[in-house]
Amino acid sequence: MFNKKFYERLGVAFSKADKNFNPDKFVKEAVKDTERLSLNQRLRNTSLTLQKHLPADYKKAASLILNVAPAFNGYTALVFPDFVGLYGHDYVEFSLDALKELTQYSSSEFAIREYLKRDVNKTLKVMYRWAENKNPHVRRLASEGSRPRLPWSFSLEQIAKNPDLTKPILERLKADPELYVKKSVANHLNDFSKNQSGWMLDLINSWDKKNEHTAWIIKHA
Repeated sequence: MFNKKFYERLGVAFSKADKNFNPDKFVKEAVKDTERLSLNQRLRNTSLTLQKHLPADYKKAASLILNVAPAFNGYTALVFPDFVGLYGHDYVEFSLDALKELTQYSSSEFAIREYLKRDVNKTLKVMYRWAENKNPHVRRLASEGSRPRLPWSFSLEQIAKNPDLTKPILERLKADPELYVKKSVANHLNDFSKNQSGWMLDLINSWDKKNEHTAWIIKHA
């Protein structure tokens, strides 16, 4: 996926958004020694290479990313939230808004964890609001990004030890009609079943199992 053809397309997209972006130099650096890199290493290498070729001002660089991102989707589009996850920590409010936008083209579930790791309460305050968003991708991010044991990512130990931190998100999504969201809520609960099984069982036993969406989540969890 992260091959020369992809980098050429990405370079052209950024050069259209920013006349100072040199697509040839970007592609040459991006493909250098990629044969030795794994899939996720290529993803991260793309973010690191972009940072060298985009404006030094983070907000300007992130604004260009928001401009380009809608033309991409799928796994390779994870590079856009990955960039925000790496470089946006001095502009938290701006960066969280960016992740909310970018998750609609791929997923910001990994990038948001960089903010949860640094300030779990401040980040969750924003994610509580996301759980009521009209866009299912944003609602799903509220649950998936705050999972204590998300595969392919680091554990969020504060949440793993204190599940009450994400309880408001689970409560808001317990009857969500979207399958994409329901799967995330169920997997979030399943994460807690590993070492907070009593808490998890108490929570789902307090829910209305007559609701078809809630019942599906409980069964899957």
